[in-house]
Formats: sequence, C-alpha cells, structure tokens
Amino acid sequence: MLNKCFSAINRLTIAETRVRDNFLIKFLGFIPDWLKPNHITAIRFSFSWLLYFPKIVGGWLVLFLIAFGFLGDIIDGTLARKRNQITNFGKIFDPIADKVLAIGVLWYLFSRSIIAPHLIMQIILPETLLVIYALWVLLDRRVKLPEPNILGRVKFAFYLCGFTALTISQLNGVNSGGSHYFGFLLIVVGISLSWLSQIAYVQDVVGDFLVQVRENQVQD
Repeated sequence: MLNKCFSAINRLTIAETRVRDNFLIKFLGFIPDWLKPNHITAIRFSFSWLLYFPKIVGGWLVLFLIAFGFLGDIIDGTLARKRNQITNFGKIFDPIADKVLAIGVLWYLFSRSIIAPHLIMQIILPETLLVIYALWVLLDRRVKLPEPNILGRVKFAFYLCGFTALTISQLNGVNSGGSHYFGFLLIVVGISLSWLSQIAYVQDVVGDFLVQVRENQVQD
C-alpha cells in the first residue's frame, strides 16, 4: 500500500514538473543564457537575509520578498531543467535558499508577536531531517540527497501563503480576523504536508541506500 502511495507521489511530481516547466519556459526567454539558475538562487538567497533585520524591514517589503523568493524558486528550477543546467551545488543551494526565506519570514512574524515559538518549532522540526541527510551523504557516498516531491513543493506554497496572510493582517493592525486565522490554517496544513513529504523523502533515500547495499553485497 505504501509503495503504491510513494509511486503515485513520484508520478505526480514528474507530471507536475513537466507541465509547469513547459508552461513557464514560454515566458522566460527574456532571461539571458549567461544568467544561470544558480545566479538567480544566489540573488533570492541574498535578498532573503533582509528579513533577519525586522527593525528596518516593513510589512510591504516582507510581502515583496516573499513574492520575489517564491517566483525566483519557480524560475531557477525551470531554467535549470529546461536549459540542462542542473548542478549538484544547485540541488543543495536551492532548498537552503528556501529555508533562509521561510525562517526569515518566521523571524519577522515572531518579532512582531504574530506567531508563537511552539508553532515555529513545529515548522522547523521536520526540516531538520534534511540536515541528517546532508551529514549522512558526507559520511557515506552511497547515500543520495532526496529528490524533490510534489508534497514538499505544495507545502512551501502553503507556508508562504500563510505568511503572506499573517503579514497582511499585521499591516492592517489586526492580530485577529479572517486573514489572521486563515494564515494560521494554511500554516497548519503546510506542517502536515511537511511531515508527509519527509516520509516520502525517507523512503526515497533509505530505499535507494538499501538497494545499493544489496548490490555491493552481490558484487562481493
């Protein structure tokens, strides 16, 4: 049953990526060839650090950085795949840039007393598994980093939409009301999707590792 679910997730991820890339690439012809996907990732990574200075960052700038980071994440991935510019560095750098953006917005919302520490921990906890994968890769070359899946992508979108709703609520001077509660609802859904995506990542990484172990045992 679980294997069927994981296979369905993989098929959906591949199909969604193909459709999205084929649609977006039509509008990205203005981006010159010398501007590599990793350059775009580096730009959004750099701008995201502004969020870690909440005293000098206003709500409107936060909204701009969220939108800029989200669009940059979509664009750099599409360009990398369609222009055959995928690199191992980019596979690591791209999710790091995502995390820097998300944590930066969380820090801003926390500094404005909009989001509580316990909710922040629930968001960060599943993401710490990526650190475990990275350390495992360094210790054993047979281990691979998990391939992106559609659950992780949707989760990131839910988080950013939730953060946007909370920021808009803060701009309106309201820490309650429709946009406030809607923002928290989106974040809770994002947390659920995050754990589900981590389960798929574990199956991907551990499953591939066990296959390689068995192949090595056969060769020996």
